[in-house]
This record gives sequence, C-alpha cells and structure tokens, in this order.
Amino acid sequence: MEVKEIIDLPKMKSLKQDLIRFMMSYKFALSEVNTKIDILKQEFQYIHDYNPIAHVSSRI
Repeated sequence: MEVKEIIDLPKMKSLKQDLIRFMMSYKFALSEVNTKIDILKQEFQYIHDYNPIAHVSSRI
C-alpha cells in the first residue's frame, strides 16, 4: 500500500517566509555586532596605536 503525502503549498510558502524573516533578524543582529567590533578595532588603532582584536569572523 502506497501512502501519499499532501503538500499544502500555501502553508509551505508561509513557513518559508517565516524562516527567512527569522534568519534575517539574526543576520542583521550579527552585522550590527560586527560593525561595533570594527569601530572598536579602529578606535584602538588610532587612539592607542594598538589593536587587541586581531581577527573577527562570524556566521549564522
């Protein structure tokens, strides 16, 4: 006996949009943190001629 699943396309599209919005909020927050860290790096370099932050990487 074969079981077929019924895919509700409008519901799937809605779930996709919700996931994209959720991930975008994390992406934007991460971008904001990276910007603040970059500002701190530049500030230390210009004011103190010293940069305690050697490398920064991020991912979602």
